Amino acid sequence: MTGNDEDRLEIRKLTWQAGIRRRNMTGGETELRHQVSHENQNSIFFVPNNQGATRLSLSYRQPLLNASGQAYNESRVILARIQANSSEDEVVDALQDHLIEVTRAYWTLYRSRAALMQREKLLASTSAILRQLEARQNVDAVPRQIFRARAADAKARTAIRRAAARVRDAEAQLRLLVNSPDMLNGGAAEVLPQEAPQLVTEAADLRSMLQTALINRPDISEAIRKMRAAGVRLGVSRTELLPKLDFLVETYVADLSGSSDIGSPLRRQFVDNRPGFTVGLEFEVPLENLAARAQMEQRQWELKRAVNIFRATVEKSLTDVEIASREVRTAWSEVGSRYQSMQATETETNYLQARFDEVPEAQDNQILLLEDLVDARERLADEETAFVQAQVDHALALIKLKREIGILLQSRHARPDIQPNHQQWINERLQTMSFRDNPDQKPPVRATPAKPVAKDVPARNVSARRTGDTGIRQSSARSATELGDGKVSRAFIRPIPATPTTWSRRGANAP
Repeated sequence: MTGNDEDRLEIRKLTWQAGIRRRNMTGGETELRHQVSHENQNSIFFVPNNQGATRLSLSYRQPLLNASGQAYNESRVILARIQANSSEDEVVDALQDHLIEVTRAYWTLYRSRAALMQREKLLASTSAILRQLEARQNVDAVPRQIFRARAADAKARTAIRRAAARVRDAEAQLRLLVNSPDMLNGGAAEVLPQEAPQLVTEAADLRSMLQTALINRPDISEAIRKMRAAGVRLGVSRTELLPKLDFLVETYVADLSGSSDIGSPLRRQFVDNRPGFTVGLEFEVPLENLAARAQMEQRQWELKRAVNIFRATVEKSLTDVEIASREVRTAWSEVGSRYQSMQATETETNYLQARFDEVPEAQDNQILLLEDLVDARERLADEETAFVQAQVDHALALIKLKREIGILLQSRHARPDIQPNHQQWINERLQTMSFRDNPDQKPPVRATPAKPVAKDVPARNVSARRTGDTGIRQSSARSATELGDGKVSRAFIRPIPATPTTWSRRGANAP
């Protein structure tokens, strides 16, 4: 009703307000607000018309059920921190994969250069045989011998071209992975390996490596953080399932005047008026609350999935460490076997060379001897290449083991904590994996270092000495570690050369 001839009530109101609002850790909200308004109507009952009003209020709202508690109100901060740490775990995992690729490219270059030198040494020996036969073709050498030597020489030259191409390919791949401007813009400069494969191997027991992996692996840390984030979201959903019950308290001062006067209420609200106040409770509960129930059920399934992903990640990590540890032992054993095979082939080659140079025989026997000598030279080059490959495989196995353990590159953040029931499950899996690796072993006790058994070198150190004119470095090391119940675990380092045997003699028979 307007009380006059007009049949439509018209209200025109302008409002300006400003203030501050702050939420505390328990969900309580404090608000200080100052409001200024101007209003007029076409009704005769609105007195005075053209009102100017002001209101200064201070209020506080504290949730008691829904949206209450410090855990609920800090959930966004906690989830943000978990996400940030998980992102760093992903970065560390990706960087470790890249470091593995760089390491593989480096050892590929090392192997390629070793193969090139070995093929150059093979070419030198076949060229020497060819020159010797050509010099004796008017004495006792037959054309068949010369033809066979020329074929071996051509084959060796072809192998050198292929080996040189592989060196260039390995250099290009290493430049790409390192991505250094100095290397990319270096032109045709050669890339030379500076580090040779290690002469020692890892001798830690499987249980200690598994424990280290559980602490340092980024994928396990990421799985734990995702499981924790799912638990935080579930707690938030449980809080949101509760009815809404808020405690309210407010105090204010206000004043108004007509004739569009706003300045007078601003002055009089602190002088002519007493403050008012409001205290009460606000209760709200949705019928059936289907949305909140569905949200909580979804969070429960997400937590179960996160737990299963965590357990699958732990199982995969333990298996990866077990496989990597076994690969290191296998590769180390293969290094020793390849070295022995190379030594035997070299002895056979030297014997055949001595017979070919010094013992005159019938032509048929000389031809067979030449065939055996050329074949032995090729087999020696193949065995030397296989030995270098075994060294490279062992070096890569060590790097992969460090990557699986999680110590190749570590994050600056500490490992997240897990619940006791999950920790108990992890301990049971560790015990199972340890017994599976060594069924006769008693429950392991933390190892303490003891004095080395070898008299000449300490544990994990290498002593080198020259043996004749072969240029081979031999290393021997033996270490002992005292375990529980007075048992002693010994680790032996087999004698192996520091570099392929052909490298030190390259200049002697160079073409």
